[in-house]
Amino acid sequence: MILTLIQKQIINKIKEFNNITLYVHERPDFDALGSAFAFKSFLAEYFPSKTVYVMGTYKLHPSYGADLFPFEKNEVDEKFLASSLGIIFDTANAARVLTQRHESAKELIRFDHHPKTEEIGMIEWVDPTYSSTAEMVGWFIKALGYKLTPEIATYIYAGIITDTGRYLYLSATPSTYKMTYELLKTGFNRLLVHDAVYNKPILEHKYYSYVVNRAKITSYGLAHVSLRKGSHKRFGIESPMTMVHALNNISGVRIWTALYYDDVSKKWKGSIRSRDLPINQFAAMFNGGGHKFASGFSLDNKADFKKLINVLNDYLASLSAKENSDVQISFN
Repeated sequence: MILTLIQKQIINKIKEFNNITLYVHERPDFDALGSAFAFKSFLAEYFPSKTVYVMGTYKLHPSYGADLFPFEKNEVDEKFLASSLGIIFDTANAARVLTQRHESAKELIRFDHHPKTEEIGMIEWVDPTYSSTAEMVGWFIKALGYKLTPEIATYIYAGIITDTGRYLYLSATPSTYKMTYELLKTGFNRLLVHDAVYNKPILEHKYYSYVVNRAKITSYGLAHVSLRKGSHKRFGIESPMTMVHALNNISGVRIWTALYYDDVSKKWKGSIRSRDLPINQFAAMFNGGGHKFASGFSLDNKADFKKLINVLNDYLASLSAKENSDVQISFN
């Protein structure tokens, strides 16, 4: 693999700093954490003299992945932070960086696979053609000529399987499968990752059922659900979550969306998903954005969710009319 100019700039900048701080987005998923901890493991293996922290993880709830990731134990002081190179992972907007302390880092770099909407770092490798930021980290390490260790592979694999929906999403490309091959060659423990990602308490499974039972499906194939404020607490779940994945793989559903109340931002937030229909343009209409088939949005008013539902359903209705028209033409 040929090292690109951006990748050369990144590794050269890393070599300049002894202190490095790594950042993920708020409510980090396994791709964000997998990318950051894979990078920390890479630096520990090949640049052991550097001191590296994954910022904000010391206060994350264990449910975010403490069974897999070694969350930090302490907060980083301002002196260390001001002398550090900050590297942001899997984050499209500066406003979503966990801790917001990235602004105090001396310089910033970003790795991201979301469509670029703004510049955050001085050096940015942003490429939406990758399945995940974790995959990007894997290829970065390989391009530099370093070997993937079992620990690095563990974290990268966690990011890839979650952001590709276990390779079901169209975002999984030949490059993704090639990287998975490279990971498997290290002999890392896949069961450890699978258990950390997919094993859930019985109450969380009951919450899934609650979400599905509340969902509604339109005649055009839109599944939507609005979760009551604080409903997750009834099921012993610490933090609210989108739960849009509970609506995956329902026969006849072409687009699905879920709304929940975020206690931190005090806003209604949600996600939109589809198998093969572009939906990020609709998320952008409601203070959001993201990938072609997976996007998020934010609402000041819960009532606006009805507007989003209408927009999505009208879109599906127009597609249905066009498809029916095309069928009639083909028979004439």
